[in-house]
Amino acid sequence: SDCGRRSFAADRIVGGVDARQGSWPWQVSLQYDGFHLCGGSIVSNRWIVSAAHCFPEYASRPEYIQPVCLPTYGQRLIDGQIGTTTGWGNVGYNGHLANILQEAHVPIISDAACNAPDYYDNQITTTMFCAGYEKGGTDACQGDSGGPFVAEDCLSKTSRYRLLGVVSWGTGCAMAKKPGVYTKVSRFLPWISTAMRNYHNLPGVHKLARP
Repeated sequence: SDCGRRSFAADRIVGGVDARQGSWPWQVSLQYDGFHLCGGSIVSNRWIVSAAHCFPEYASRPEYIQPVCLPTYGQRLIDGQIGTTTGWGNVGYNGHLANILQEAHVPIISDAACNAPDYYDNQITTTMFCAGYEKGGTDACQGDSGGPFVAEDCLSKTSRYRLLGVVSWGTGCAMAKKPGVYTKVSRFLPWISTAMRNYHNLPGVHKLARP
């Protein structure tokens, strides 16, 4: 499928930079009454992947819209691999929301390191992973929840990006030894596939499915 291609080369993000318009074409802003609440990722022409905690009560320009590729079944994360997280969340802890989409490039941290006592002390389960720097400084923050953590597919010659994670939680924002925690999308592929397949043949009916 034609997914994960960028139009251009190369809880808000802290320590990030302004993203060029259309450079992350699968990113969406989920809003309520006109206010940004969470991020999300387009994975098909009618499905968006986000975080369940963004929906406590509820289950543009075409050239700037493009679905992101889902990971492959059993795809393993590579410790140290640089991925990108994007969003319109806070530019600092308890700070203001961003008006321009922010992007931050952070490395994946091993589960062993992230579960160390001075990091998250065994709170990271097999459905999660961490990404960030030991000294902090760059991270997702409030309002980025549900947004994407993507990485270029090393095995692809077409520079496709895959949705490896969904912004989930963390202690503060961009704090030392408190990296961002992401939901591991590959662990939920069966559920995502089932949800999309079950509602595929209901034209005009847009349902919200939650695990």
